[in-house]
Amino acid sequence: MKKDTQDKIEEIEYDNIDLRNLEIKPEWNVQWYNQKDEYPEKDIEDKIIRFIVESEDNNYSEVISNNFSWSTYYHLSPIRQNIVNWYPFKEGAQVLEIGCELGAVTEVLCERCEKVTAVEMSKRRATAALLRCRRKENLEIIVGNVKDIKFEKKFDYILLIGVLEYQGGYVGGGGVESL
Repeated sequence: MKKDTQDKIEEIEYDNIDLRNLEIKPEWNVQWYNQKDEYPEKDIEDKIIRFIVESEDNNYSEVISNNFSWSTYYHLSPIRQNIVNWYPFKEGAQVLEIGCELGAVTEVLCERCEKVTAVEMSKRRATAALLRCRRKENLEIIVGNVKDIKFEKKFDYILLIGVLEYQGGYVGGGGVESL
């Protein structure tokens, strides 16, 4: 059953910004969320989420210029999209993105692929990705540890961008084969 925007906003439970006036199109799945956000950038991420919500067109150049920090630049700059925007994804591509962070790469994947499933352990980071891609109808964001998620479909592509080196701390330390 597809949830409407109000149901998604209630499940997000993000009180720092009023989200009621936003239409949120992606699917939001918290079935595997363990209620822990283990990233240390809470205050910075809250600021970035505010910038994302206040941006109508996802152009963050002015925001980056006026609020420059490594985190703001890293998460909001379009430069990170160059990691995948050149790749010739096959028509009708189904993509799994593990560790979508605040949605920089997720955004371009949605533009280039038929369906994107993005996984993020941190609910705050997943919220940022959801809000950044809030107009994308071909996106499901799953909050949880990839090792716990039971996928019911196959994917044409699986991306782990900037997360593989950390997987031992979150998947159990057994190496890539643990995935």
